[in-house]
Amino acid sequence: RGATPRPVLRGSTLVTEVVVGVAASPTACKVIAFDRVGRAVAEGRSAYPLRRVGTDGFEQDPGDWWRALGEAARALPEGLALAALCVTHQRETAVLVDPAGEPVAPAVVWMDKRCAATVEAFAGDREAIAAVTGKPVCTTPSAFKLRERLETTAPRDVVGMREVHGYLAERLVGTPVTATASAGPTGLVDLTAGSWHAPTIAAGLGEAAMGGTWPALKAPGQRIGGRTPAGAE
Repeated sequence: RGATPRPVLRGSTLVTEVVVGVAASPTACKVIAFDRVGRAVAEGRSAYPLRRVGTDGFEQDPGDWWRALGEAARALPEGLALAALCVTHQRETAVLVDPAGEPVAPAVVWMDKRCAATVEAFAGDREAIAAVTGKPVCTTPSAFKLRERLETTAPRDVVGMREVHGYLAERLVGTPVTATASAGPTGLVDLTAGSWHAPTIAAGLGEAAMGGTWPALKAPGQRIGGRTPAGAE
């Protein structure tokens, strides 16, 4: 793994530059700081609830992801200087949002299968959707989980969604942005073009959803922005 990295001088303070990885799982947010030769030098963790609703429903409060990220990051020791931060996604977990990007209902977690009847009743071109998005019309992609929520409990002024990576990234950098690898499991992305697929969004969330502010899509590993004051805290 190479030689031990030397601390660098930031102002009048010697610090160790680190790359921080963030994983927001169904049960907790974990952050691990790696030095420049790839060794884990510190970590923090903060748990949050996973609610079961009936037999097939699983939900979370998106605010818990953001709270837990802050708590886990603040558990890292002093003397570390952030060189970069990477957030992983949580499979198909996603939340419906209003025009300002704020949640209007609990997030639907990836193992939720309440959309089985919605999938069964779907009358669109299943083969075409699978060819473009790489996702079959079934209970797994976020698109049909969110459509079921729209049909049952969510307000009708919903105009978009955020997956876990997109929700956290927007709060870290101050603008709607996510990665194609994180958005792909939603079943709403044209994988060839690397863009949101309007026909699938309209079929899943309704025509009004296309008028919302959808996150810009970036390639995995591409820089998405700098930290906002809230993100720095």
